[in-house]
Amino acid sequence: MTRLIDDFCEAFGVWDEARPYLGPMVDEEEMRLVLALGQESYAAEDVAARLGLDLEAAAALLARAYSHHVVDREAPGGGAEAQALYKASRFERLLDYVAKHGRWSEVPEEARRVLDRRFLAEFVEQHRPAVEAMVRACRAGDPEPEIEGRRPPNDAVLLVHEVEEMIDAAAHVALSLIHISEPTRPY
Repeated sequence: MTRLIDDFCEAFGVWDEARPYLGPMVDEEEMRLVLALGQESYAAEDVAARLGLDLEAAAALLARAYSHHVVDREAPGGGAEAQALYKASRFERLLDYVAKHGRWSEVPEEARRVLDRRFLAEFVEQHRPAVEAMVRACRAGDPEPEIEGRRPPNDAVLLVHEVEEMIDAAAHVALSLIHISEPTRPY
């Protein structure tokens, strides 16, 4: 089991701080799925063959793993006969799901704080160049530039003038603490 966890953590990019708390996040079958996928994308039939499962069991595993971001599903291309492809997701996506909809309360409070700080730091570093470009354009009175790299999600970053415009236009202002992650995903 230790070898499985080590291999999974390396393949999935699990942070060292999160390793002791994988239990509420992912099960052994999902770990094996991630390792079987590697960096490639596979149809359900291929996953079944790689894991030695029948198609129905592989489809159920993929559906469960997709529903909480262990795997991502790529839309099929190539007509009506094409099948969806699945590939391993990223640890940050799984952690985001677990914190919002999963068994987050089973992770000790201090560990949750550590993971939250790391998640925020990673998010900020990932989106910093795009936000800085947006701010520079706003200060210069220029239109928003094309952003290279990862653009922050619309609900994550609002510039002050955008917030002011929203407040001025609103008849009522309320703060919602509910965040809906990818509403197209079936939960």
